[in-house]
Amino acid sequence: VAGGVTALRTTPFDVIKTRTMLATTSASSRTYTNPLRAWTALFKEGGLKTLFAGALPRVLWISFGGFIFFGAYERTKAFIMEK
Repeated sequence: VAGGVTALRTTPFDVIKTRTMLATTSASSRTYTNPLRAWTALFKEGGLKTLFAGALPRVLWISFGGFIFFGAYERTKAFIMEK
């Protein structure tokens, strides 16, 4: 659950990071030259909906991964403690 909440809360930062990285590879886009300008441009573009684009798949992916990894950790720990 903690991983899912964290994924939701950090989605805007991931969107900004991705847009900034893509802008550096594209000579035509100068809007996202730094994180603050990217934040402002994205918010003007579509508000919170744009900043949280892709939040649901990200939350599901990270939550599912945490579920699998935590379960595997607990099983491995129980297996080792038996010996």
